[in-house]
Amino acid sequence: MALYRILSGIGEALQNTAIFTMAGAYFAHNRTLAFGLLNTAYGIGSFIAPRWGAHLLAATGSWRFPLYVYGVIGLIAALALFILVPKRFSEWRAGKVAGVVDNEQHIPDHLVNRNTMLVAVVAVTGGIAGFGYLGLYPTFLRTELNFSLEQAGAAASMFGAGALMGLLCGYLADRINQKWLTIVSLAALVLVGYAIFNIVTTPFWQGVLSFLEGTVQSGFFYVNNYSLMQRSVRSNLTGRASGLFVTCIYLPAAFSGYIFAALVGWIGWHGAALLQMCLLLLVPIAAMLFFDSAKTSCKTKSGHDLHAKGSVPA
Repeated sequence: MALYRILSGIGEALQNTAIFTMAGAYFAHNRTLAFGLLNTAYGIGSFIAPRWGAHLLAATGSWRFPLYVYGVIGLIAALALFILVPKRFSEWRAGKVAGVVDNEQHIPDHLVNRNTMLVAVVAVTGGIAGFGYLGLYPTFLRTELNFSLEQAGAAASMFGAGALMGLLCGYLADRINQKWLTIVSLAALVLVGYAIFNIVTTPFWQGVLSFLEGTVQSGFFYVNNYSLMQRSVRSNLTGRASGLFVTCIYLPAAFSGYIFAALVGWIGWHGAALLQMCLLLLVPIAAMLFFDSAKTSCKTKSGHDLHAKGSVPA
């Protein structure tokens, strides 16, 4: 099972970096909206999978059967991608964007700069909190709140429904200051995370808060900061920026669950959530105060770049 999780994580990192790099390069002036659309697709899958998986498990009594079903679906999707996606999109090079953007001199010409390092801090700490929640939330519902298998699956699936709000985030982030959108998103995660593990105990309200967690964590935090990482480098570094963000946000997945579980054993669910889901997120909030929006390709409310005057395919 550990080997399976490692291999699936490698596959996720590869496809995630590739698809967000393609979208970021091809839709450079509306990349956050494009990311929001991609995240909506992830959200639909995340909404369906826990409910369907729990149903398949309950119906067959085999934990392997849902994995077989999802594996076949994945192979079909890979074949469809190979056949249907045109090369003019999938082989678009980020470097081509640089030729049609008049001025990127205000953006650092290297991957490691102050803005990318600040977004990296946000991604790592957000990943520790977010993956800790994703890994232990069903266990919390089953053992602490005594939810049934299907009640826990239904509540967990609402996280995926919340991810559908990525489209709204994309629309807003392409028009307002993304620095402050990140700060507000982190503050919202603190409040929602605390309420989930310390206040609400009924299936209905757990579903509502799970939806809000998905809205903020996946719909806003993930989409906005993925875009902000790419916009903090010049166009020819888009792919490397994607790789850096994916590494920073997914690397905590390897140990965030262990940390959360250890904290639960030490100080209980309420205290563990307070530390990992709430107090930890004060670090990236403080870090983002030092982010320099003037050194990115962010946009005005009208949707035009603050610095670049060219245009790219859209």
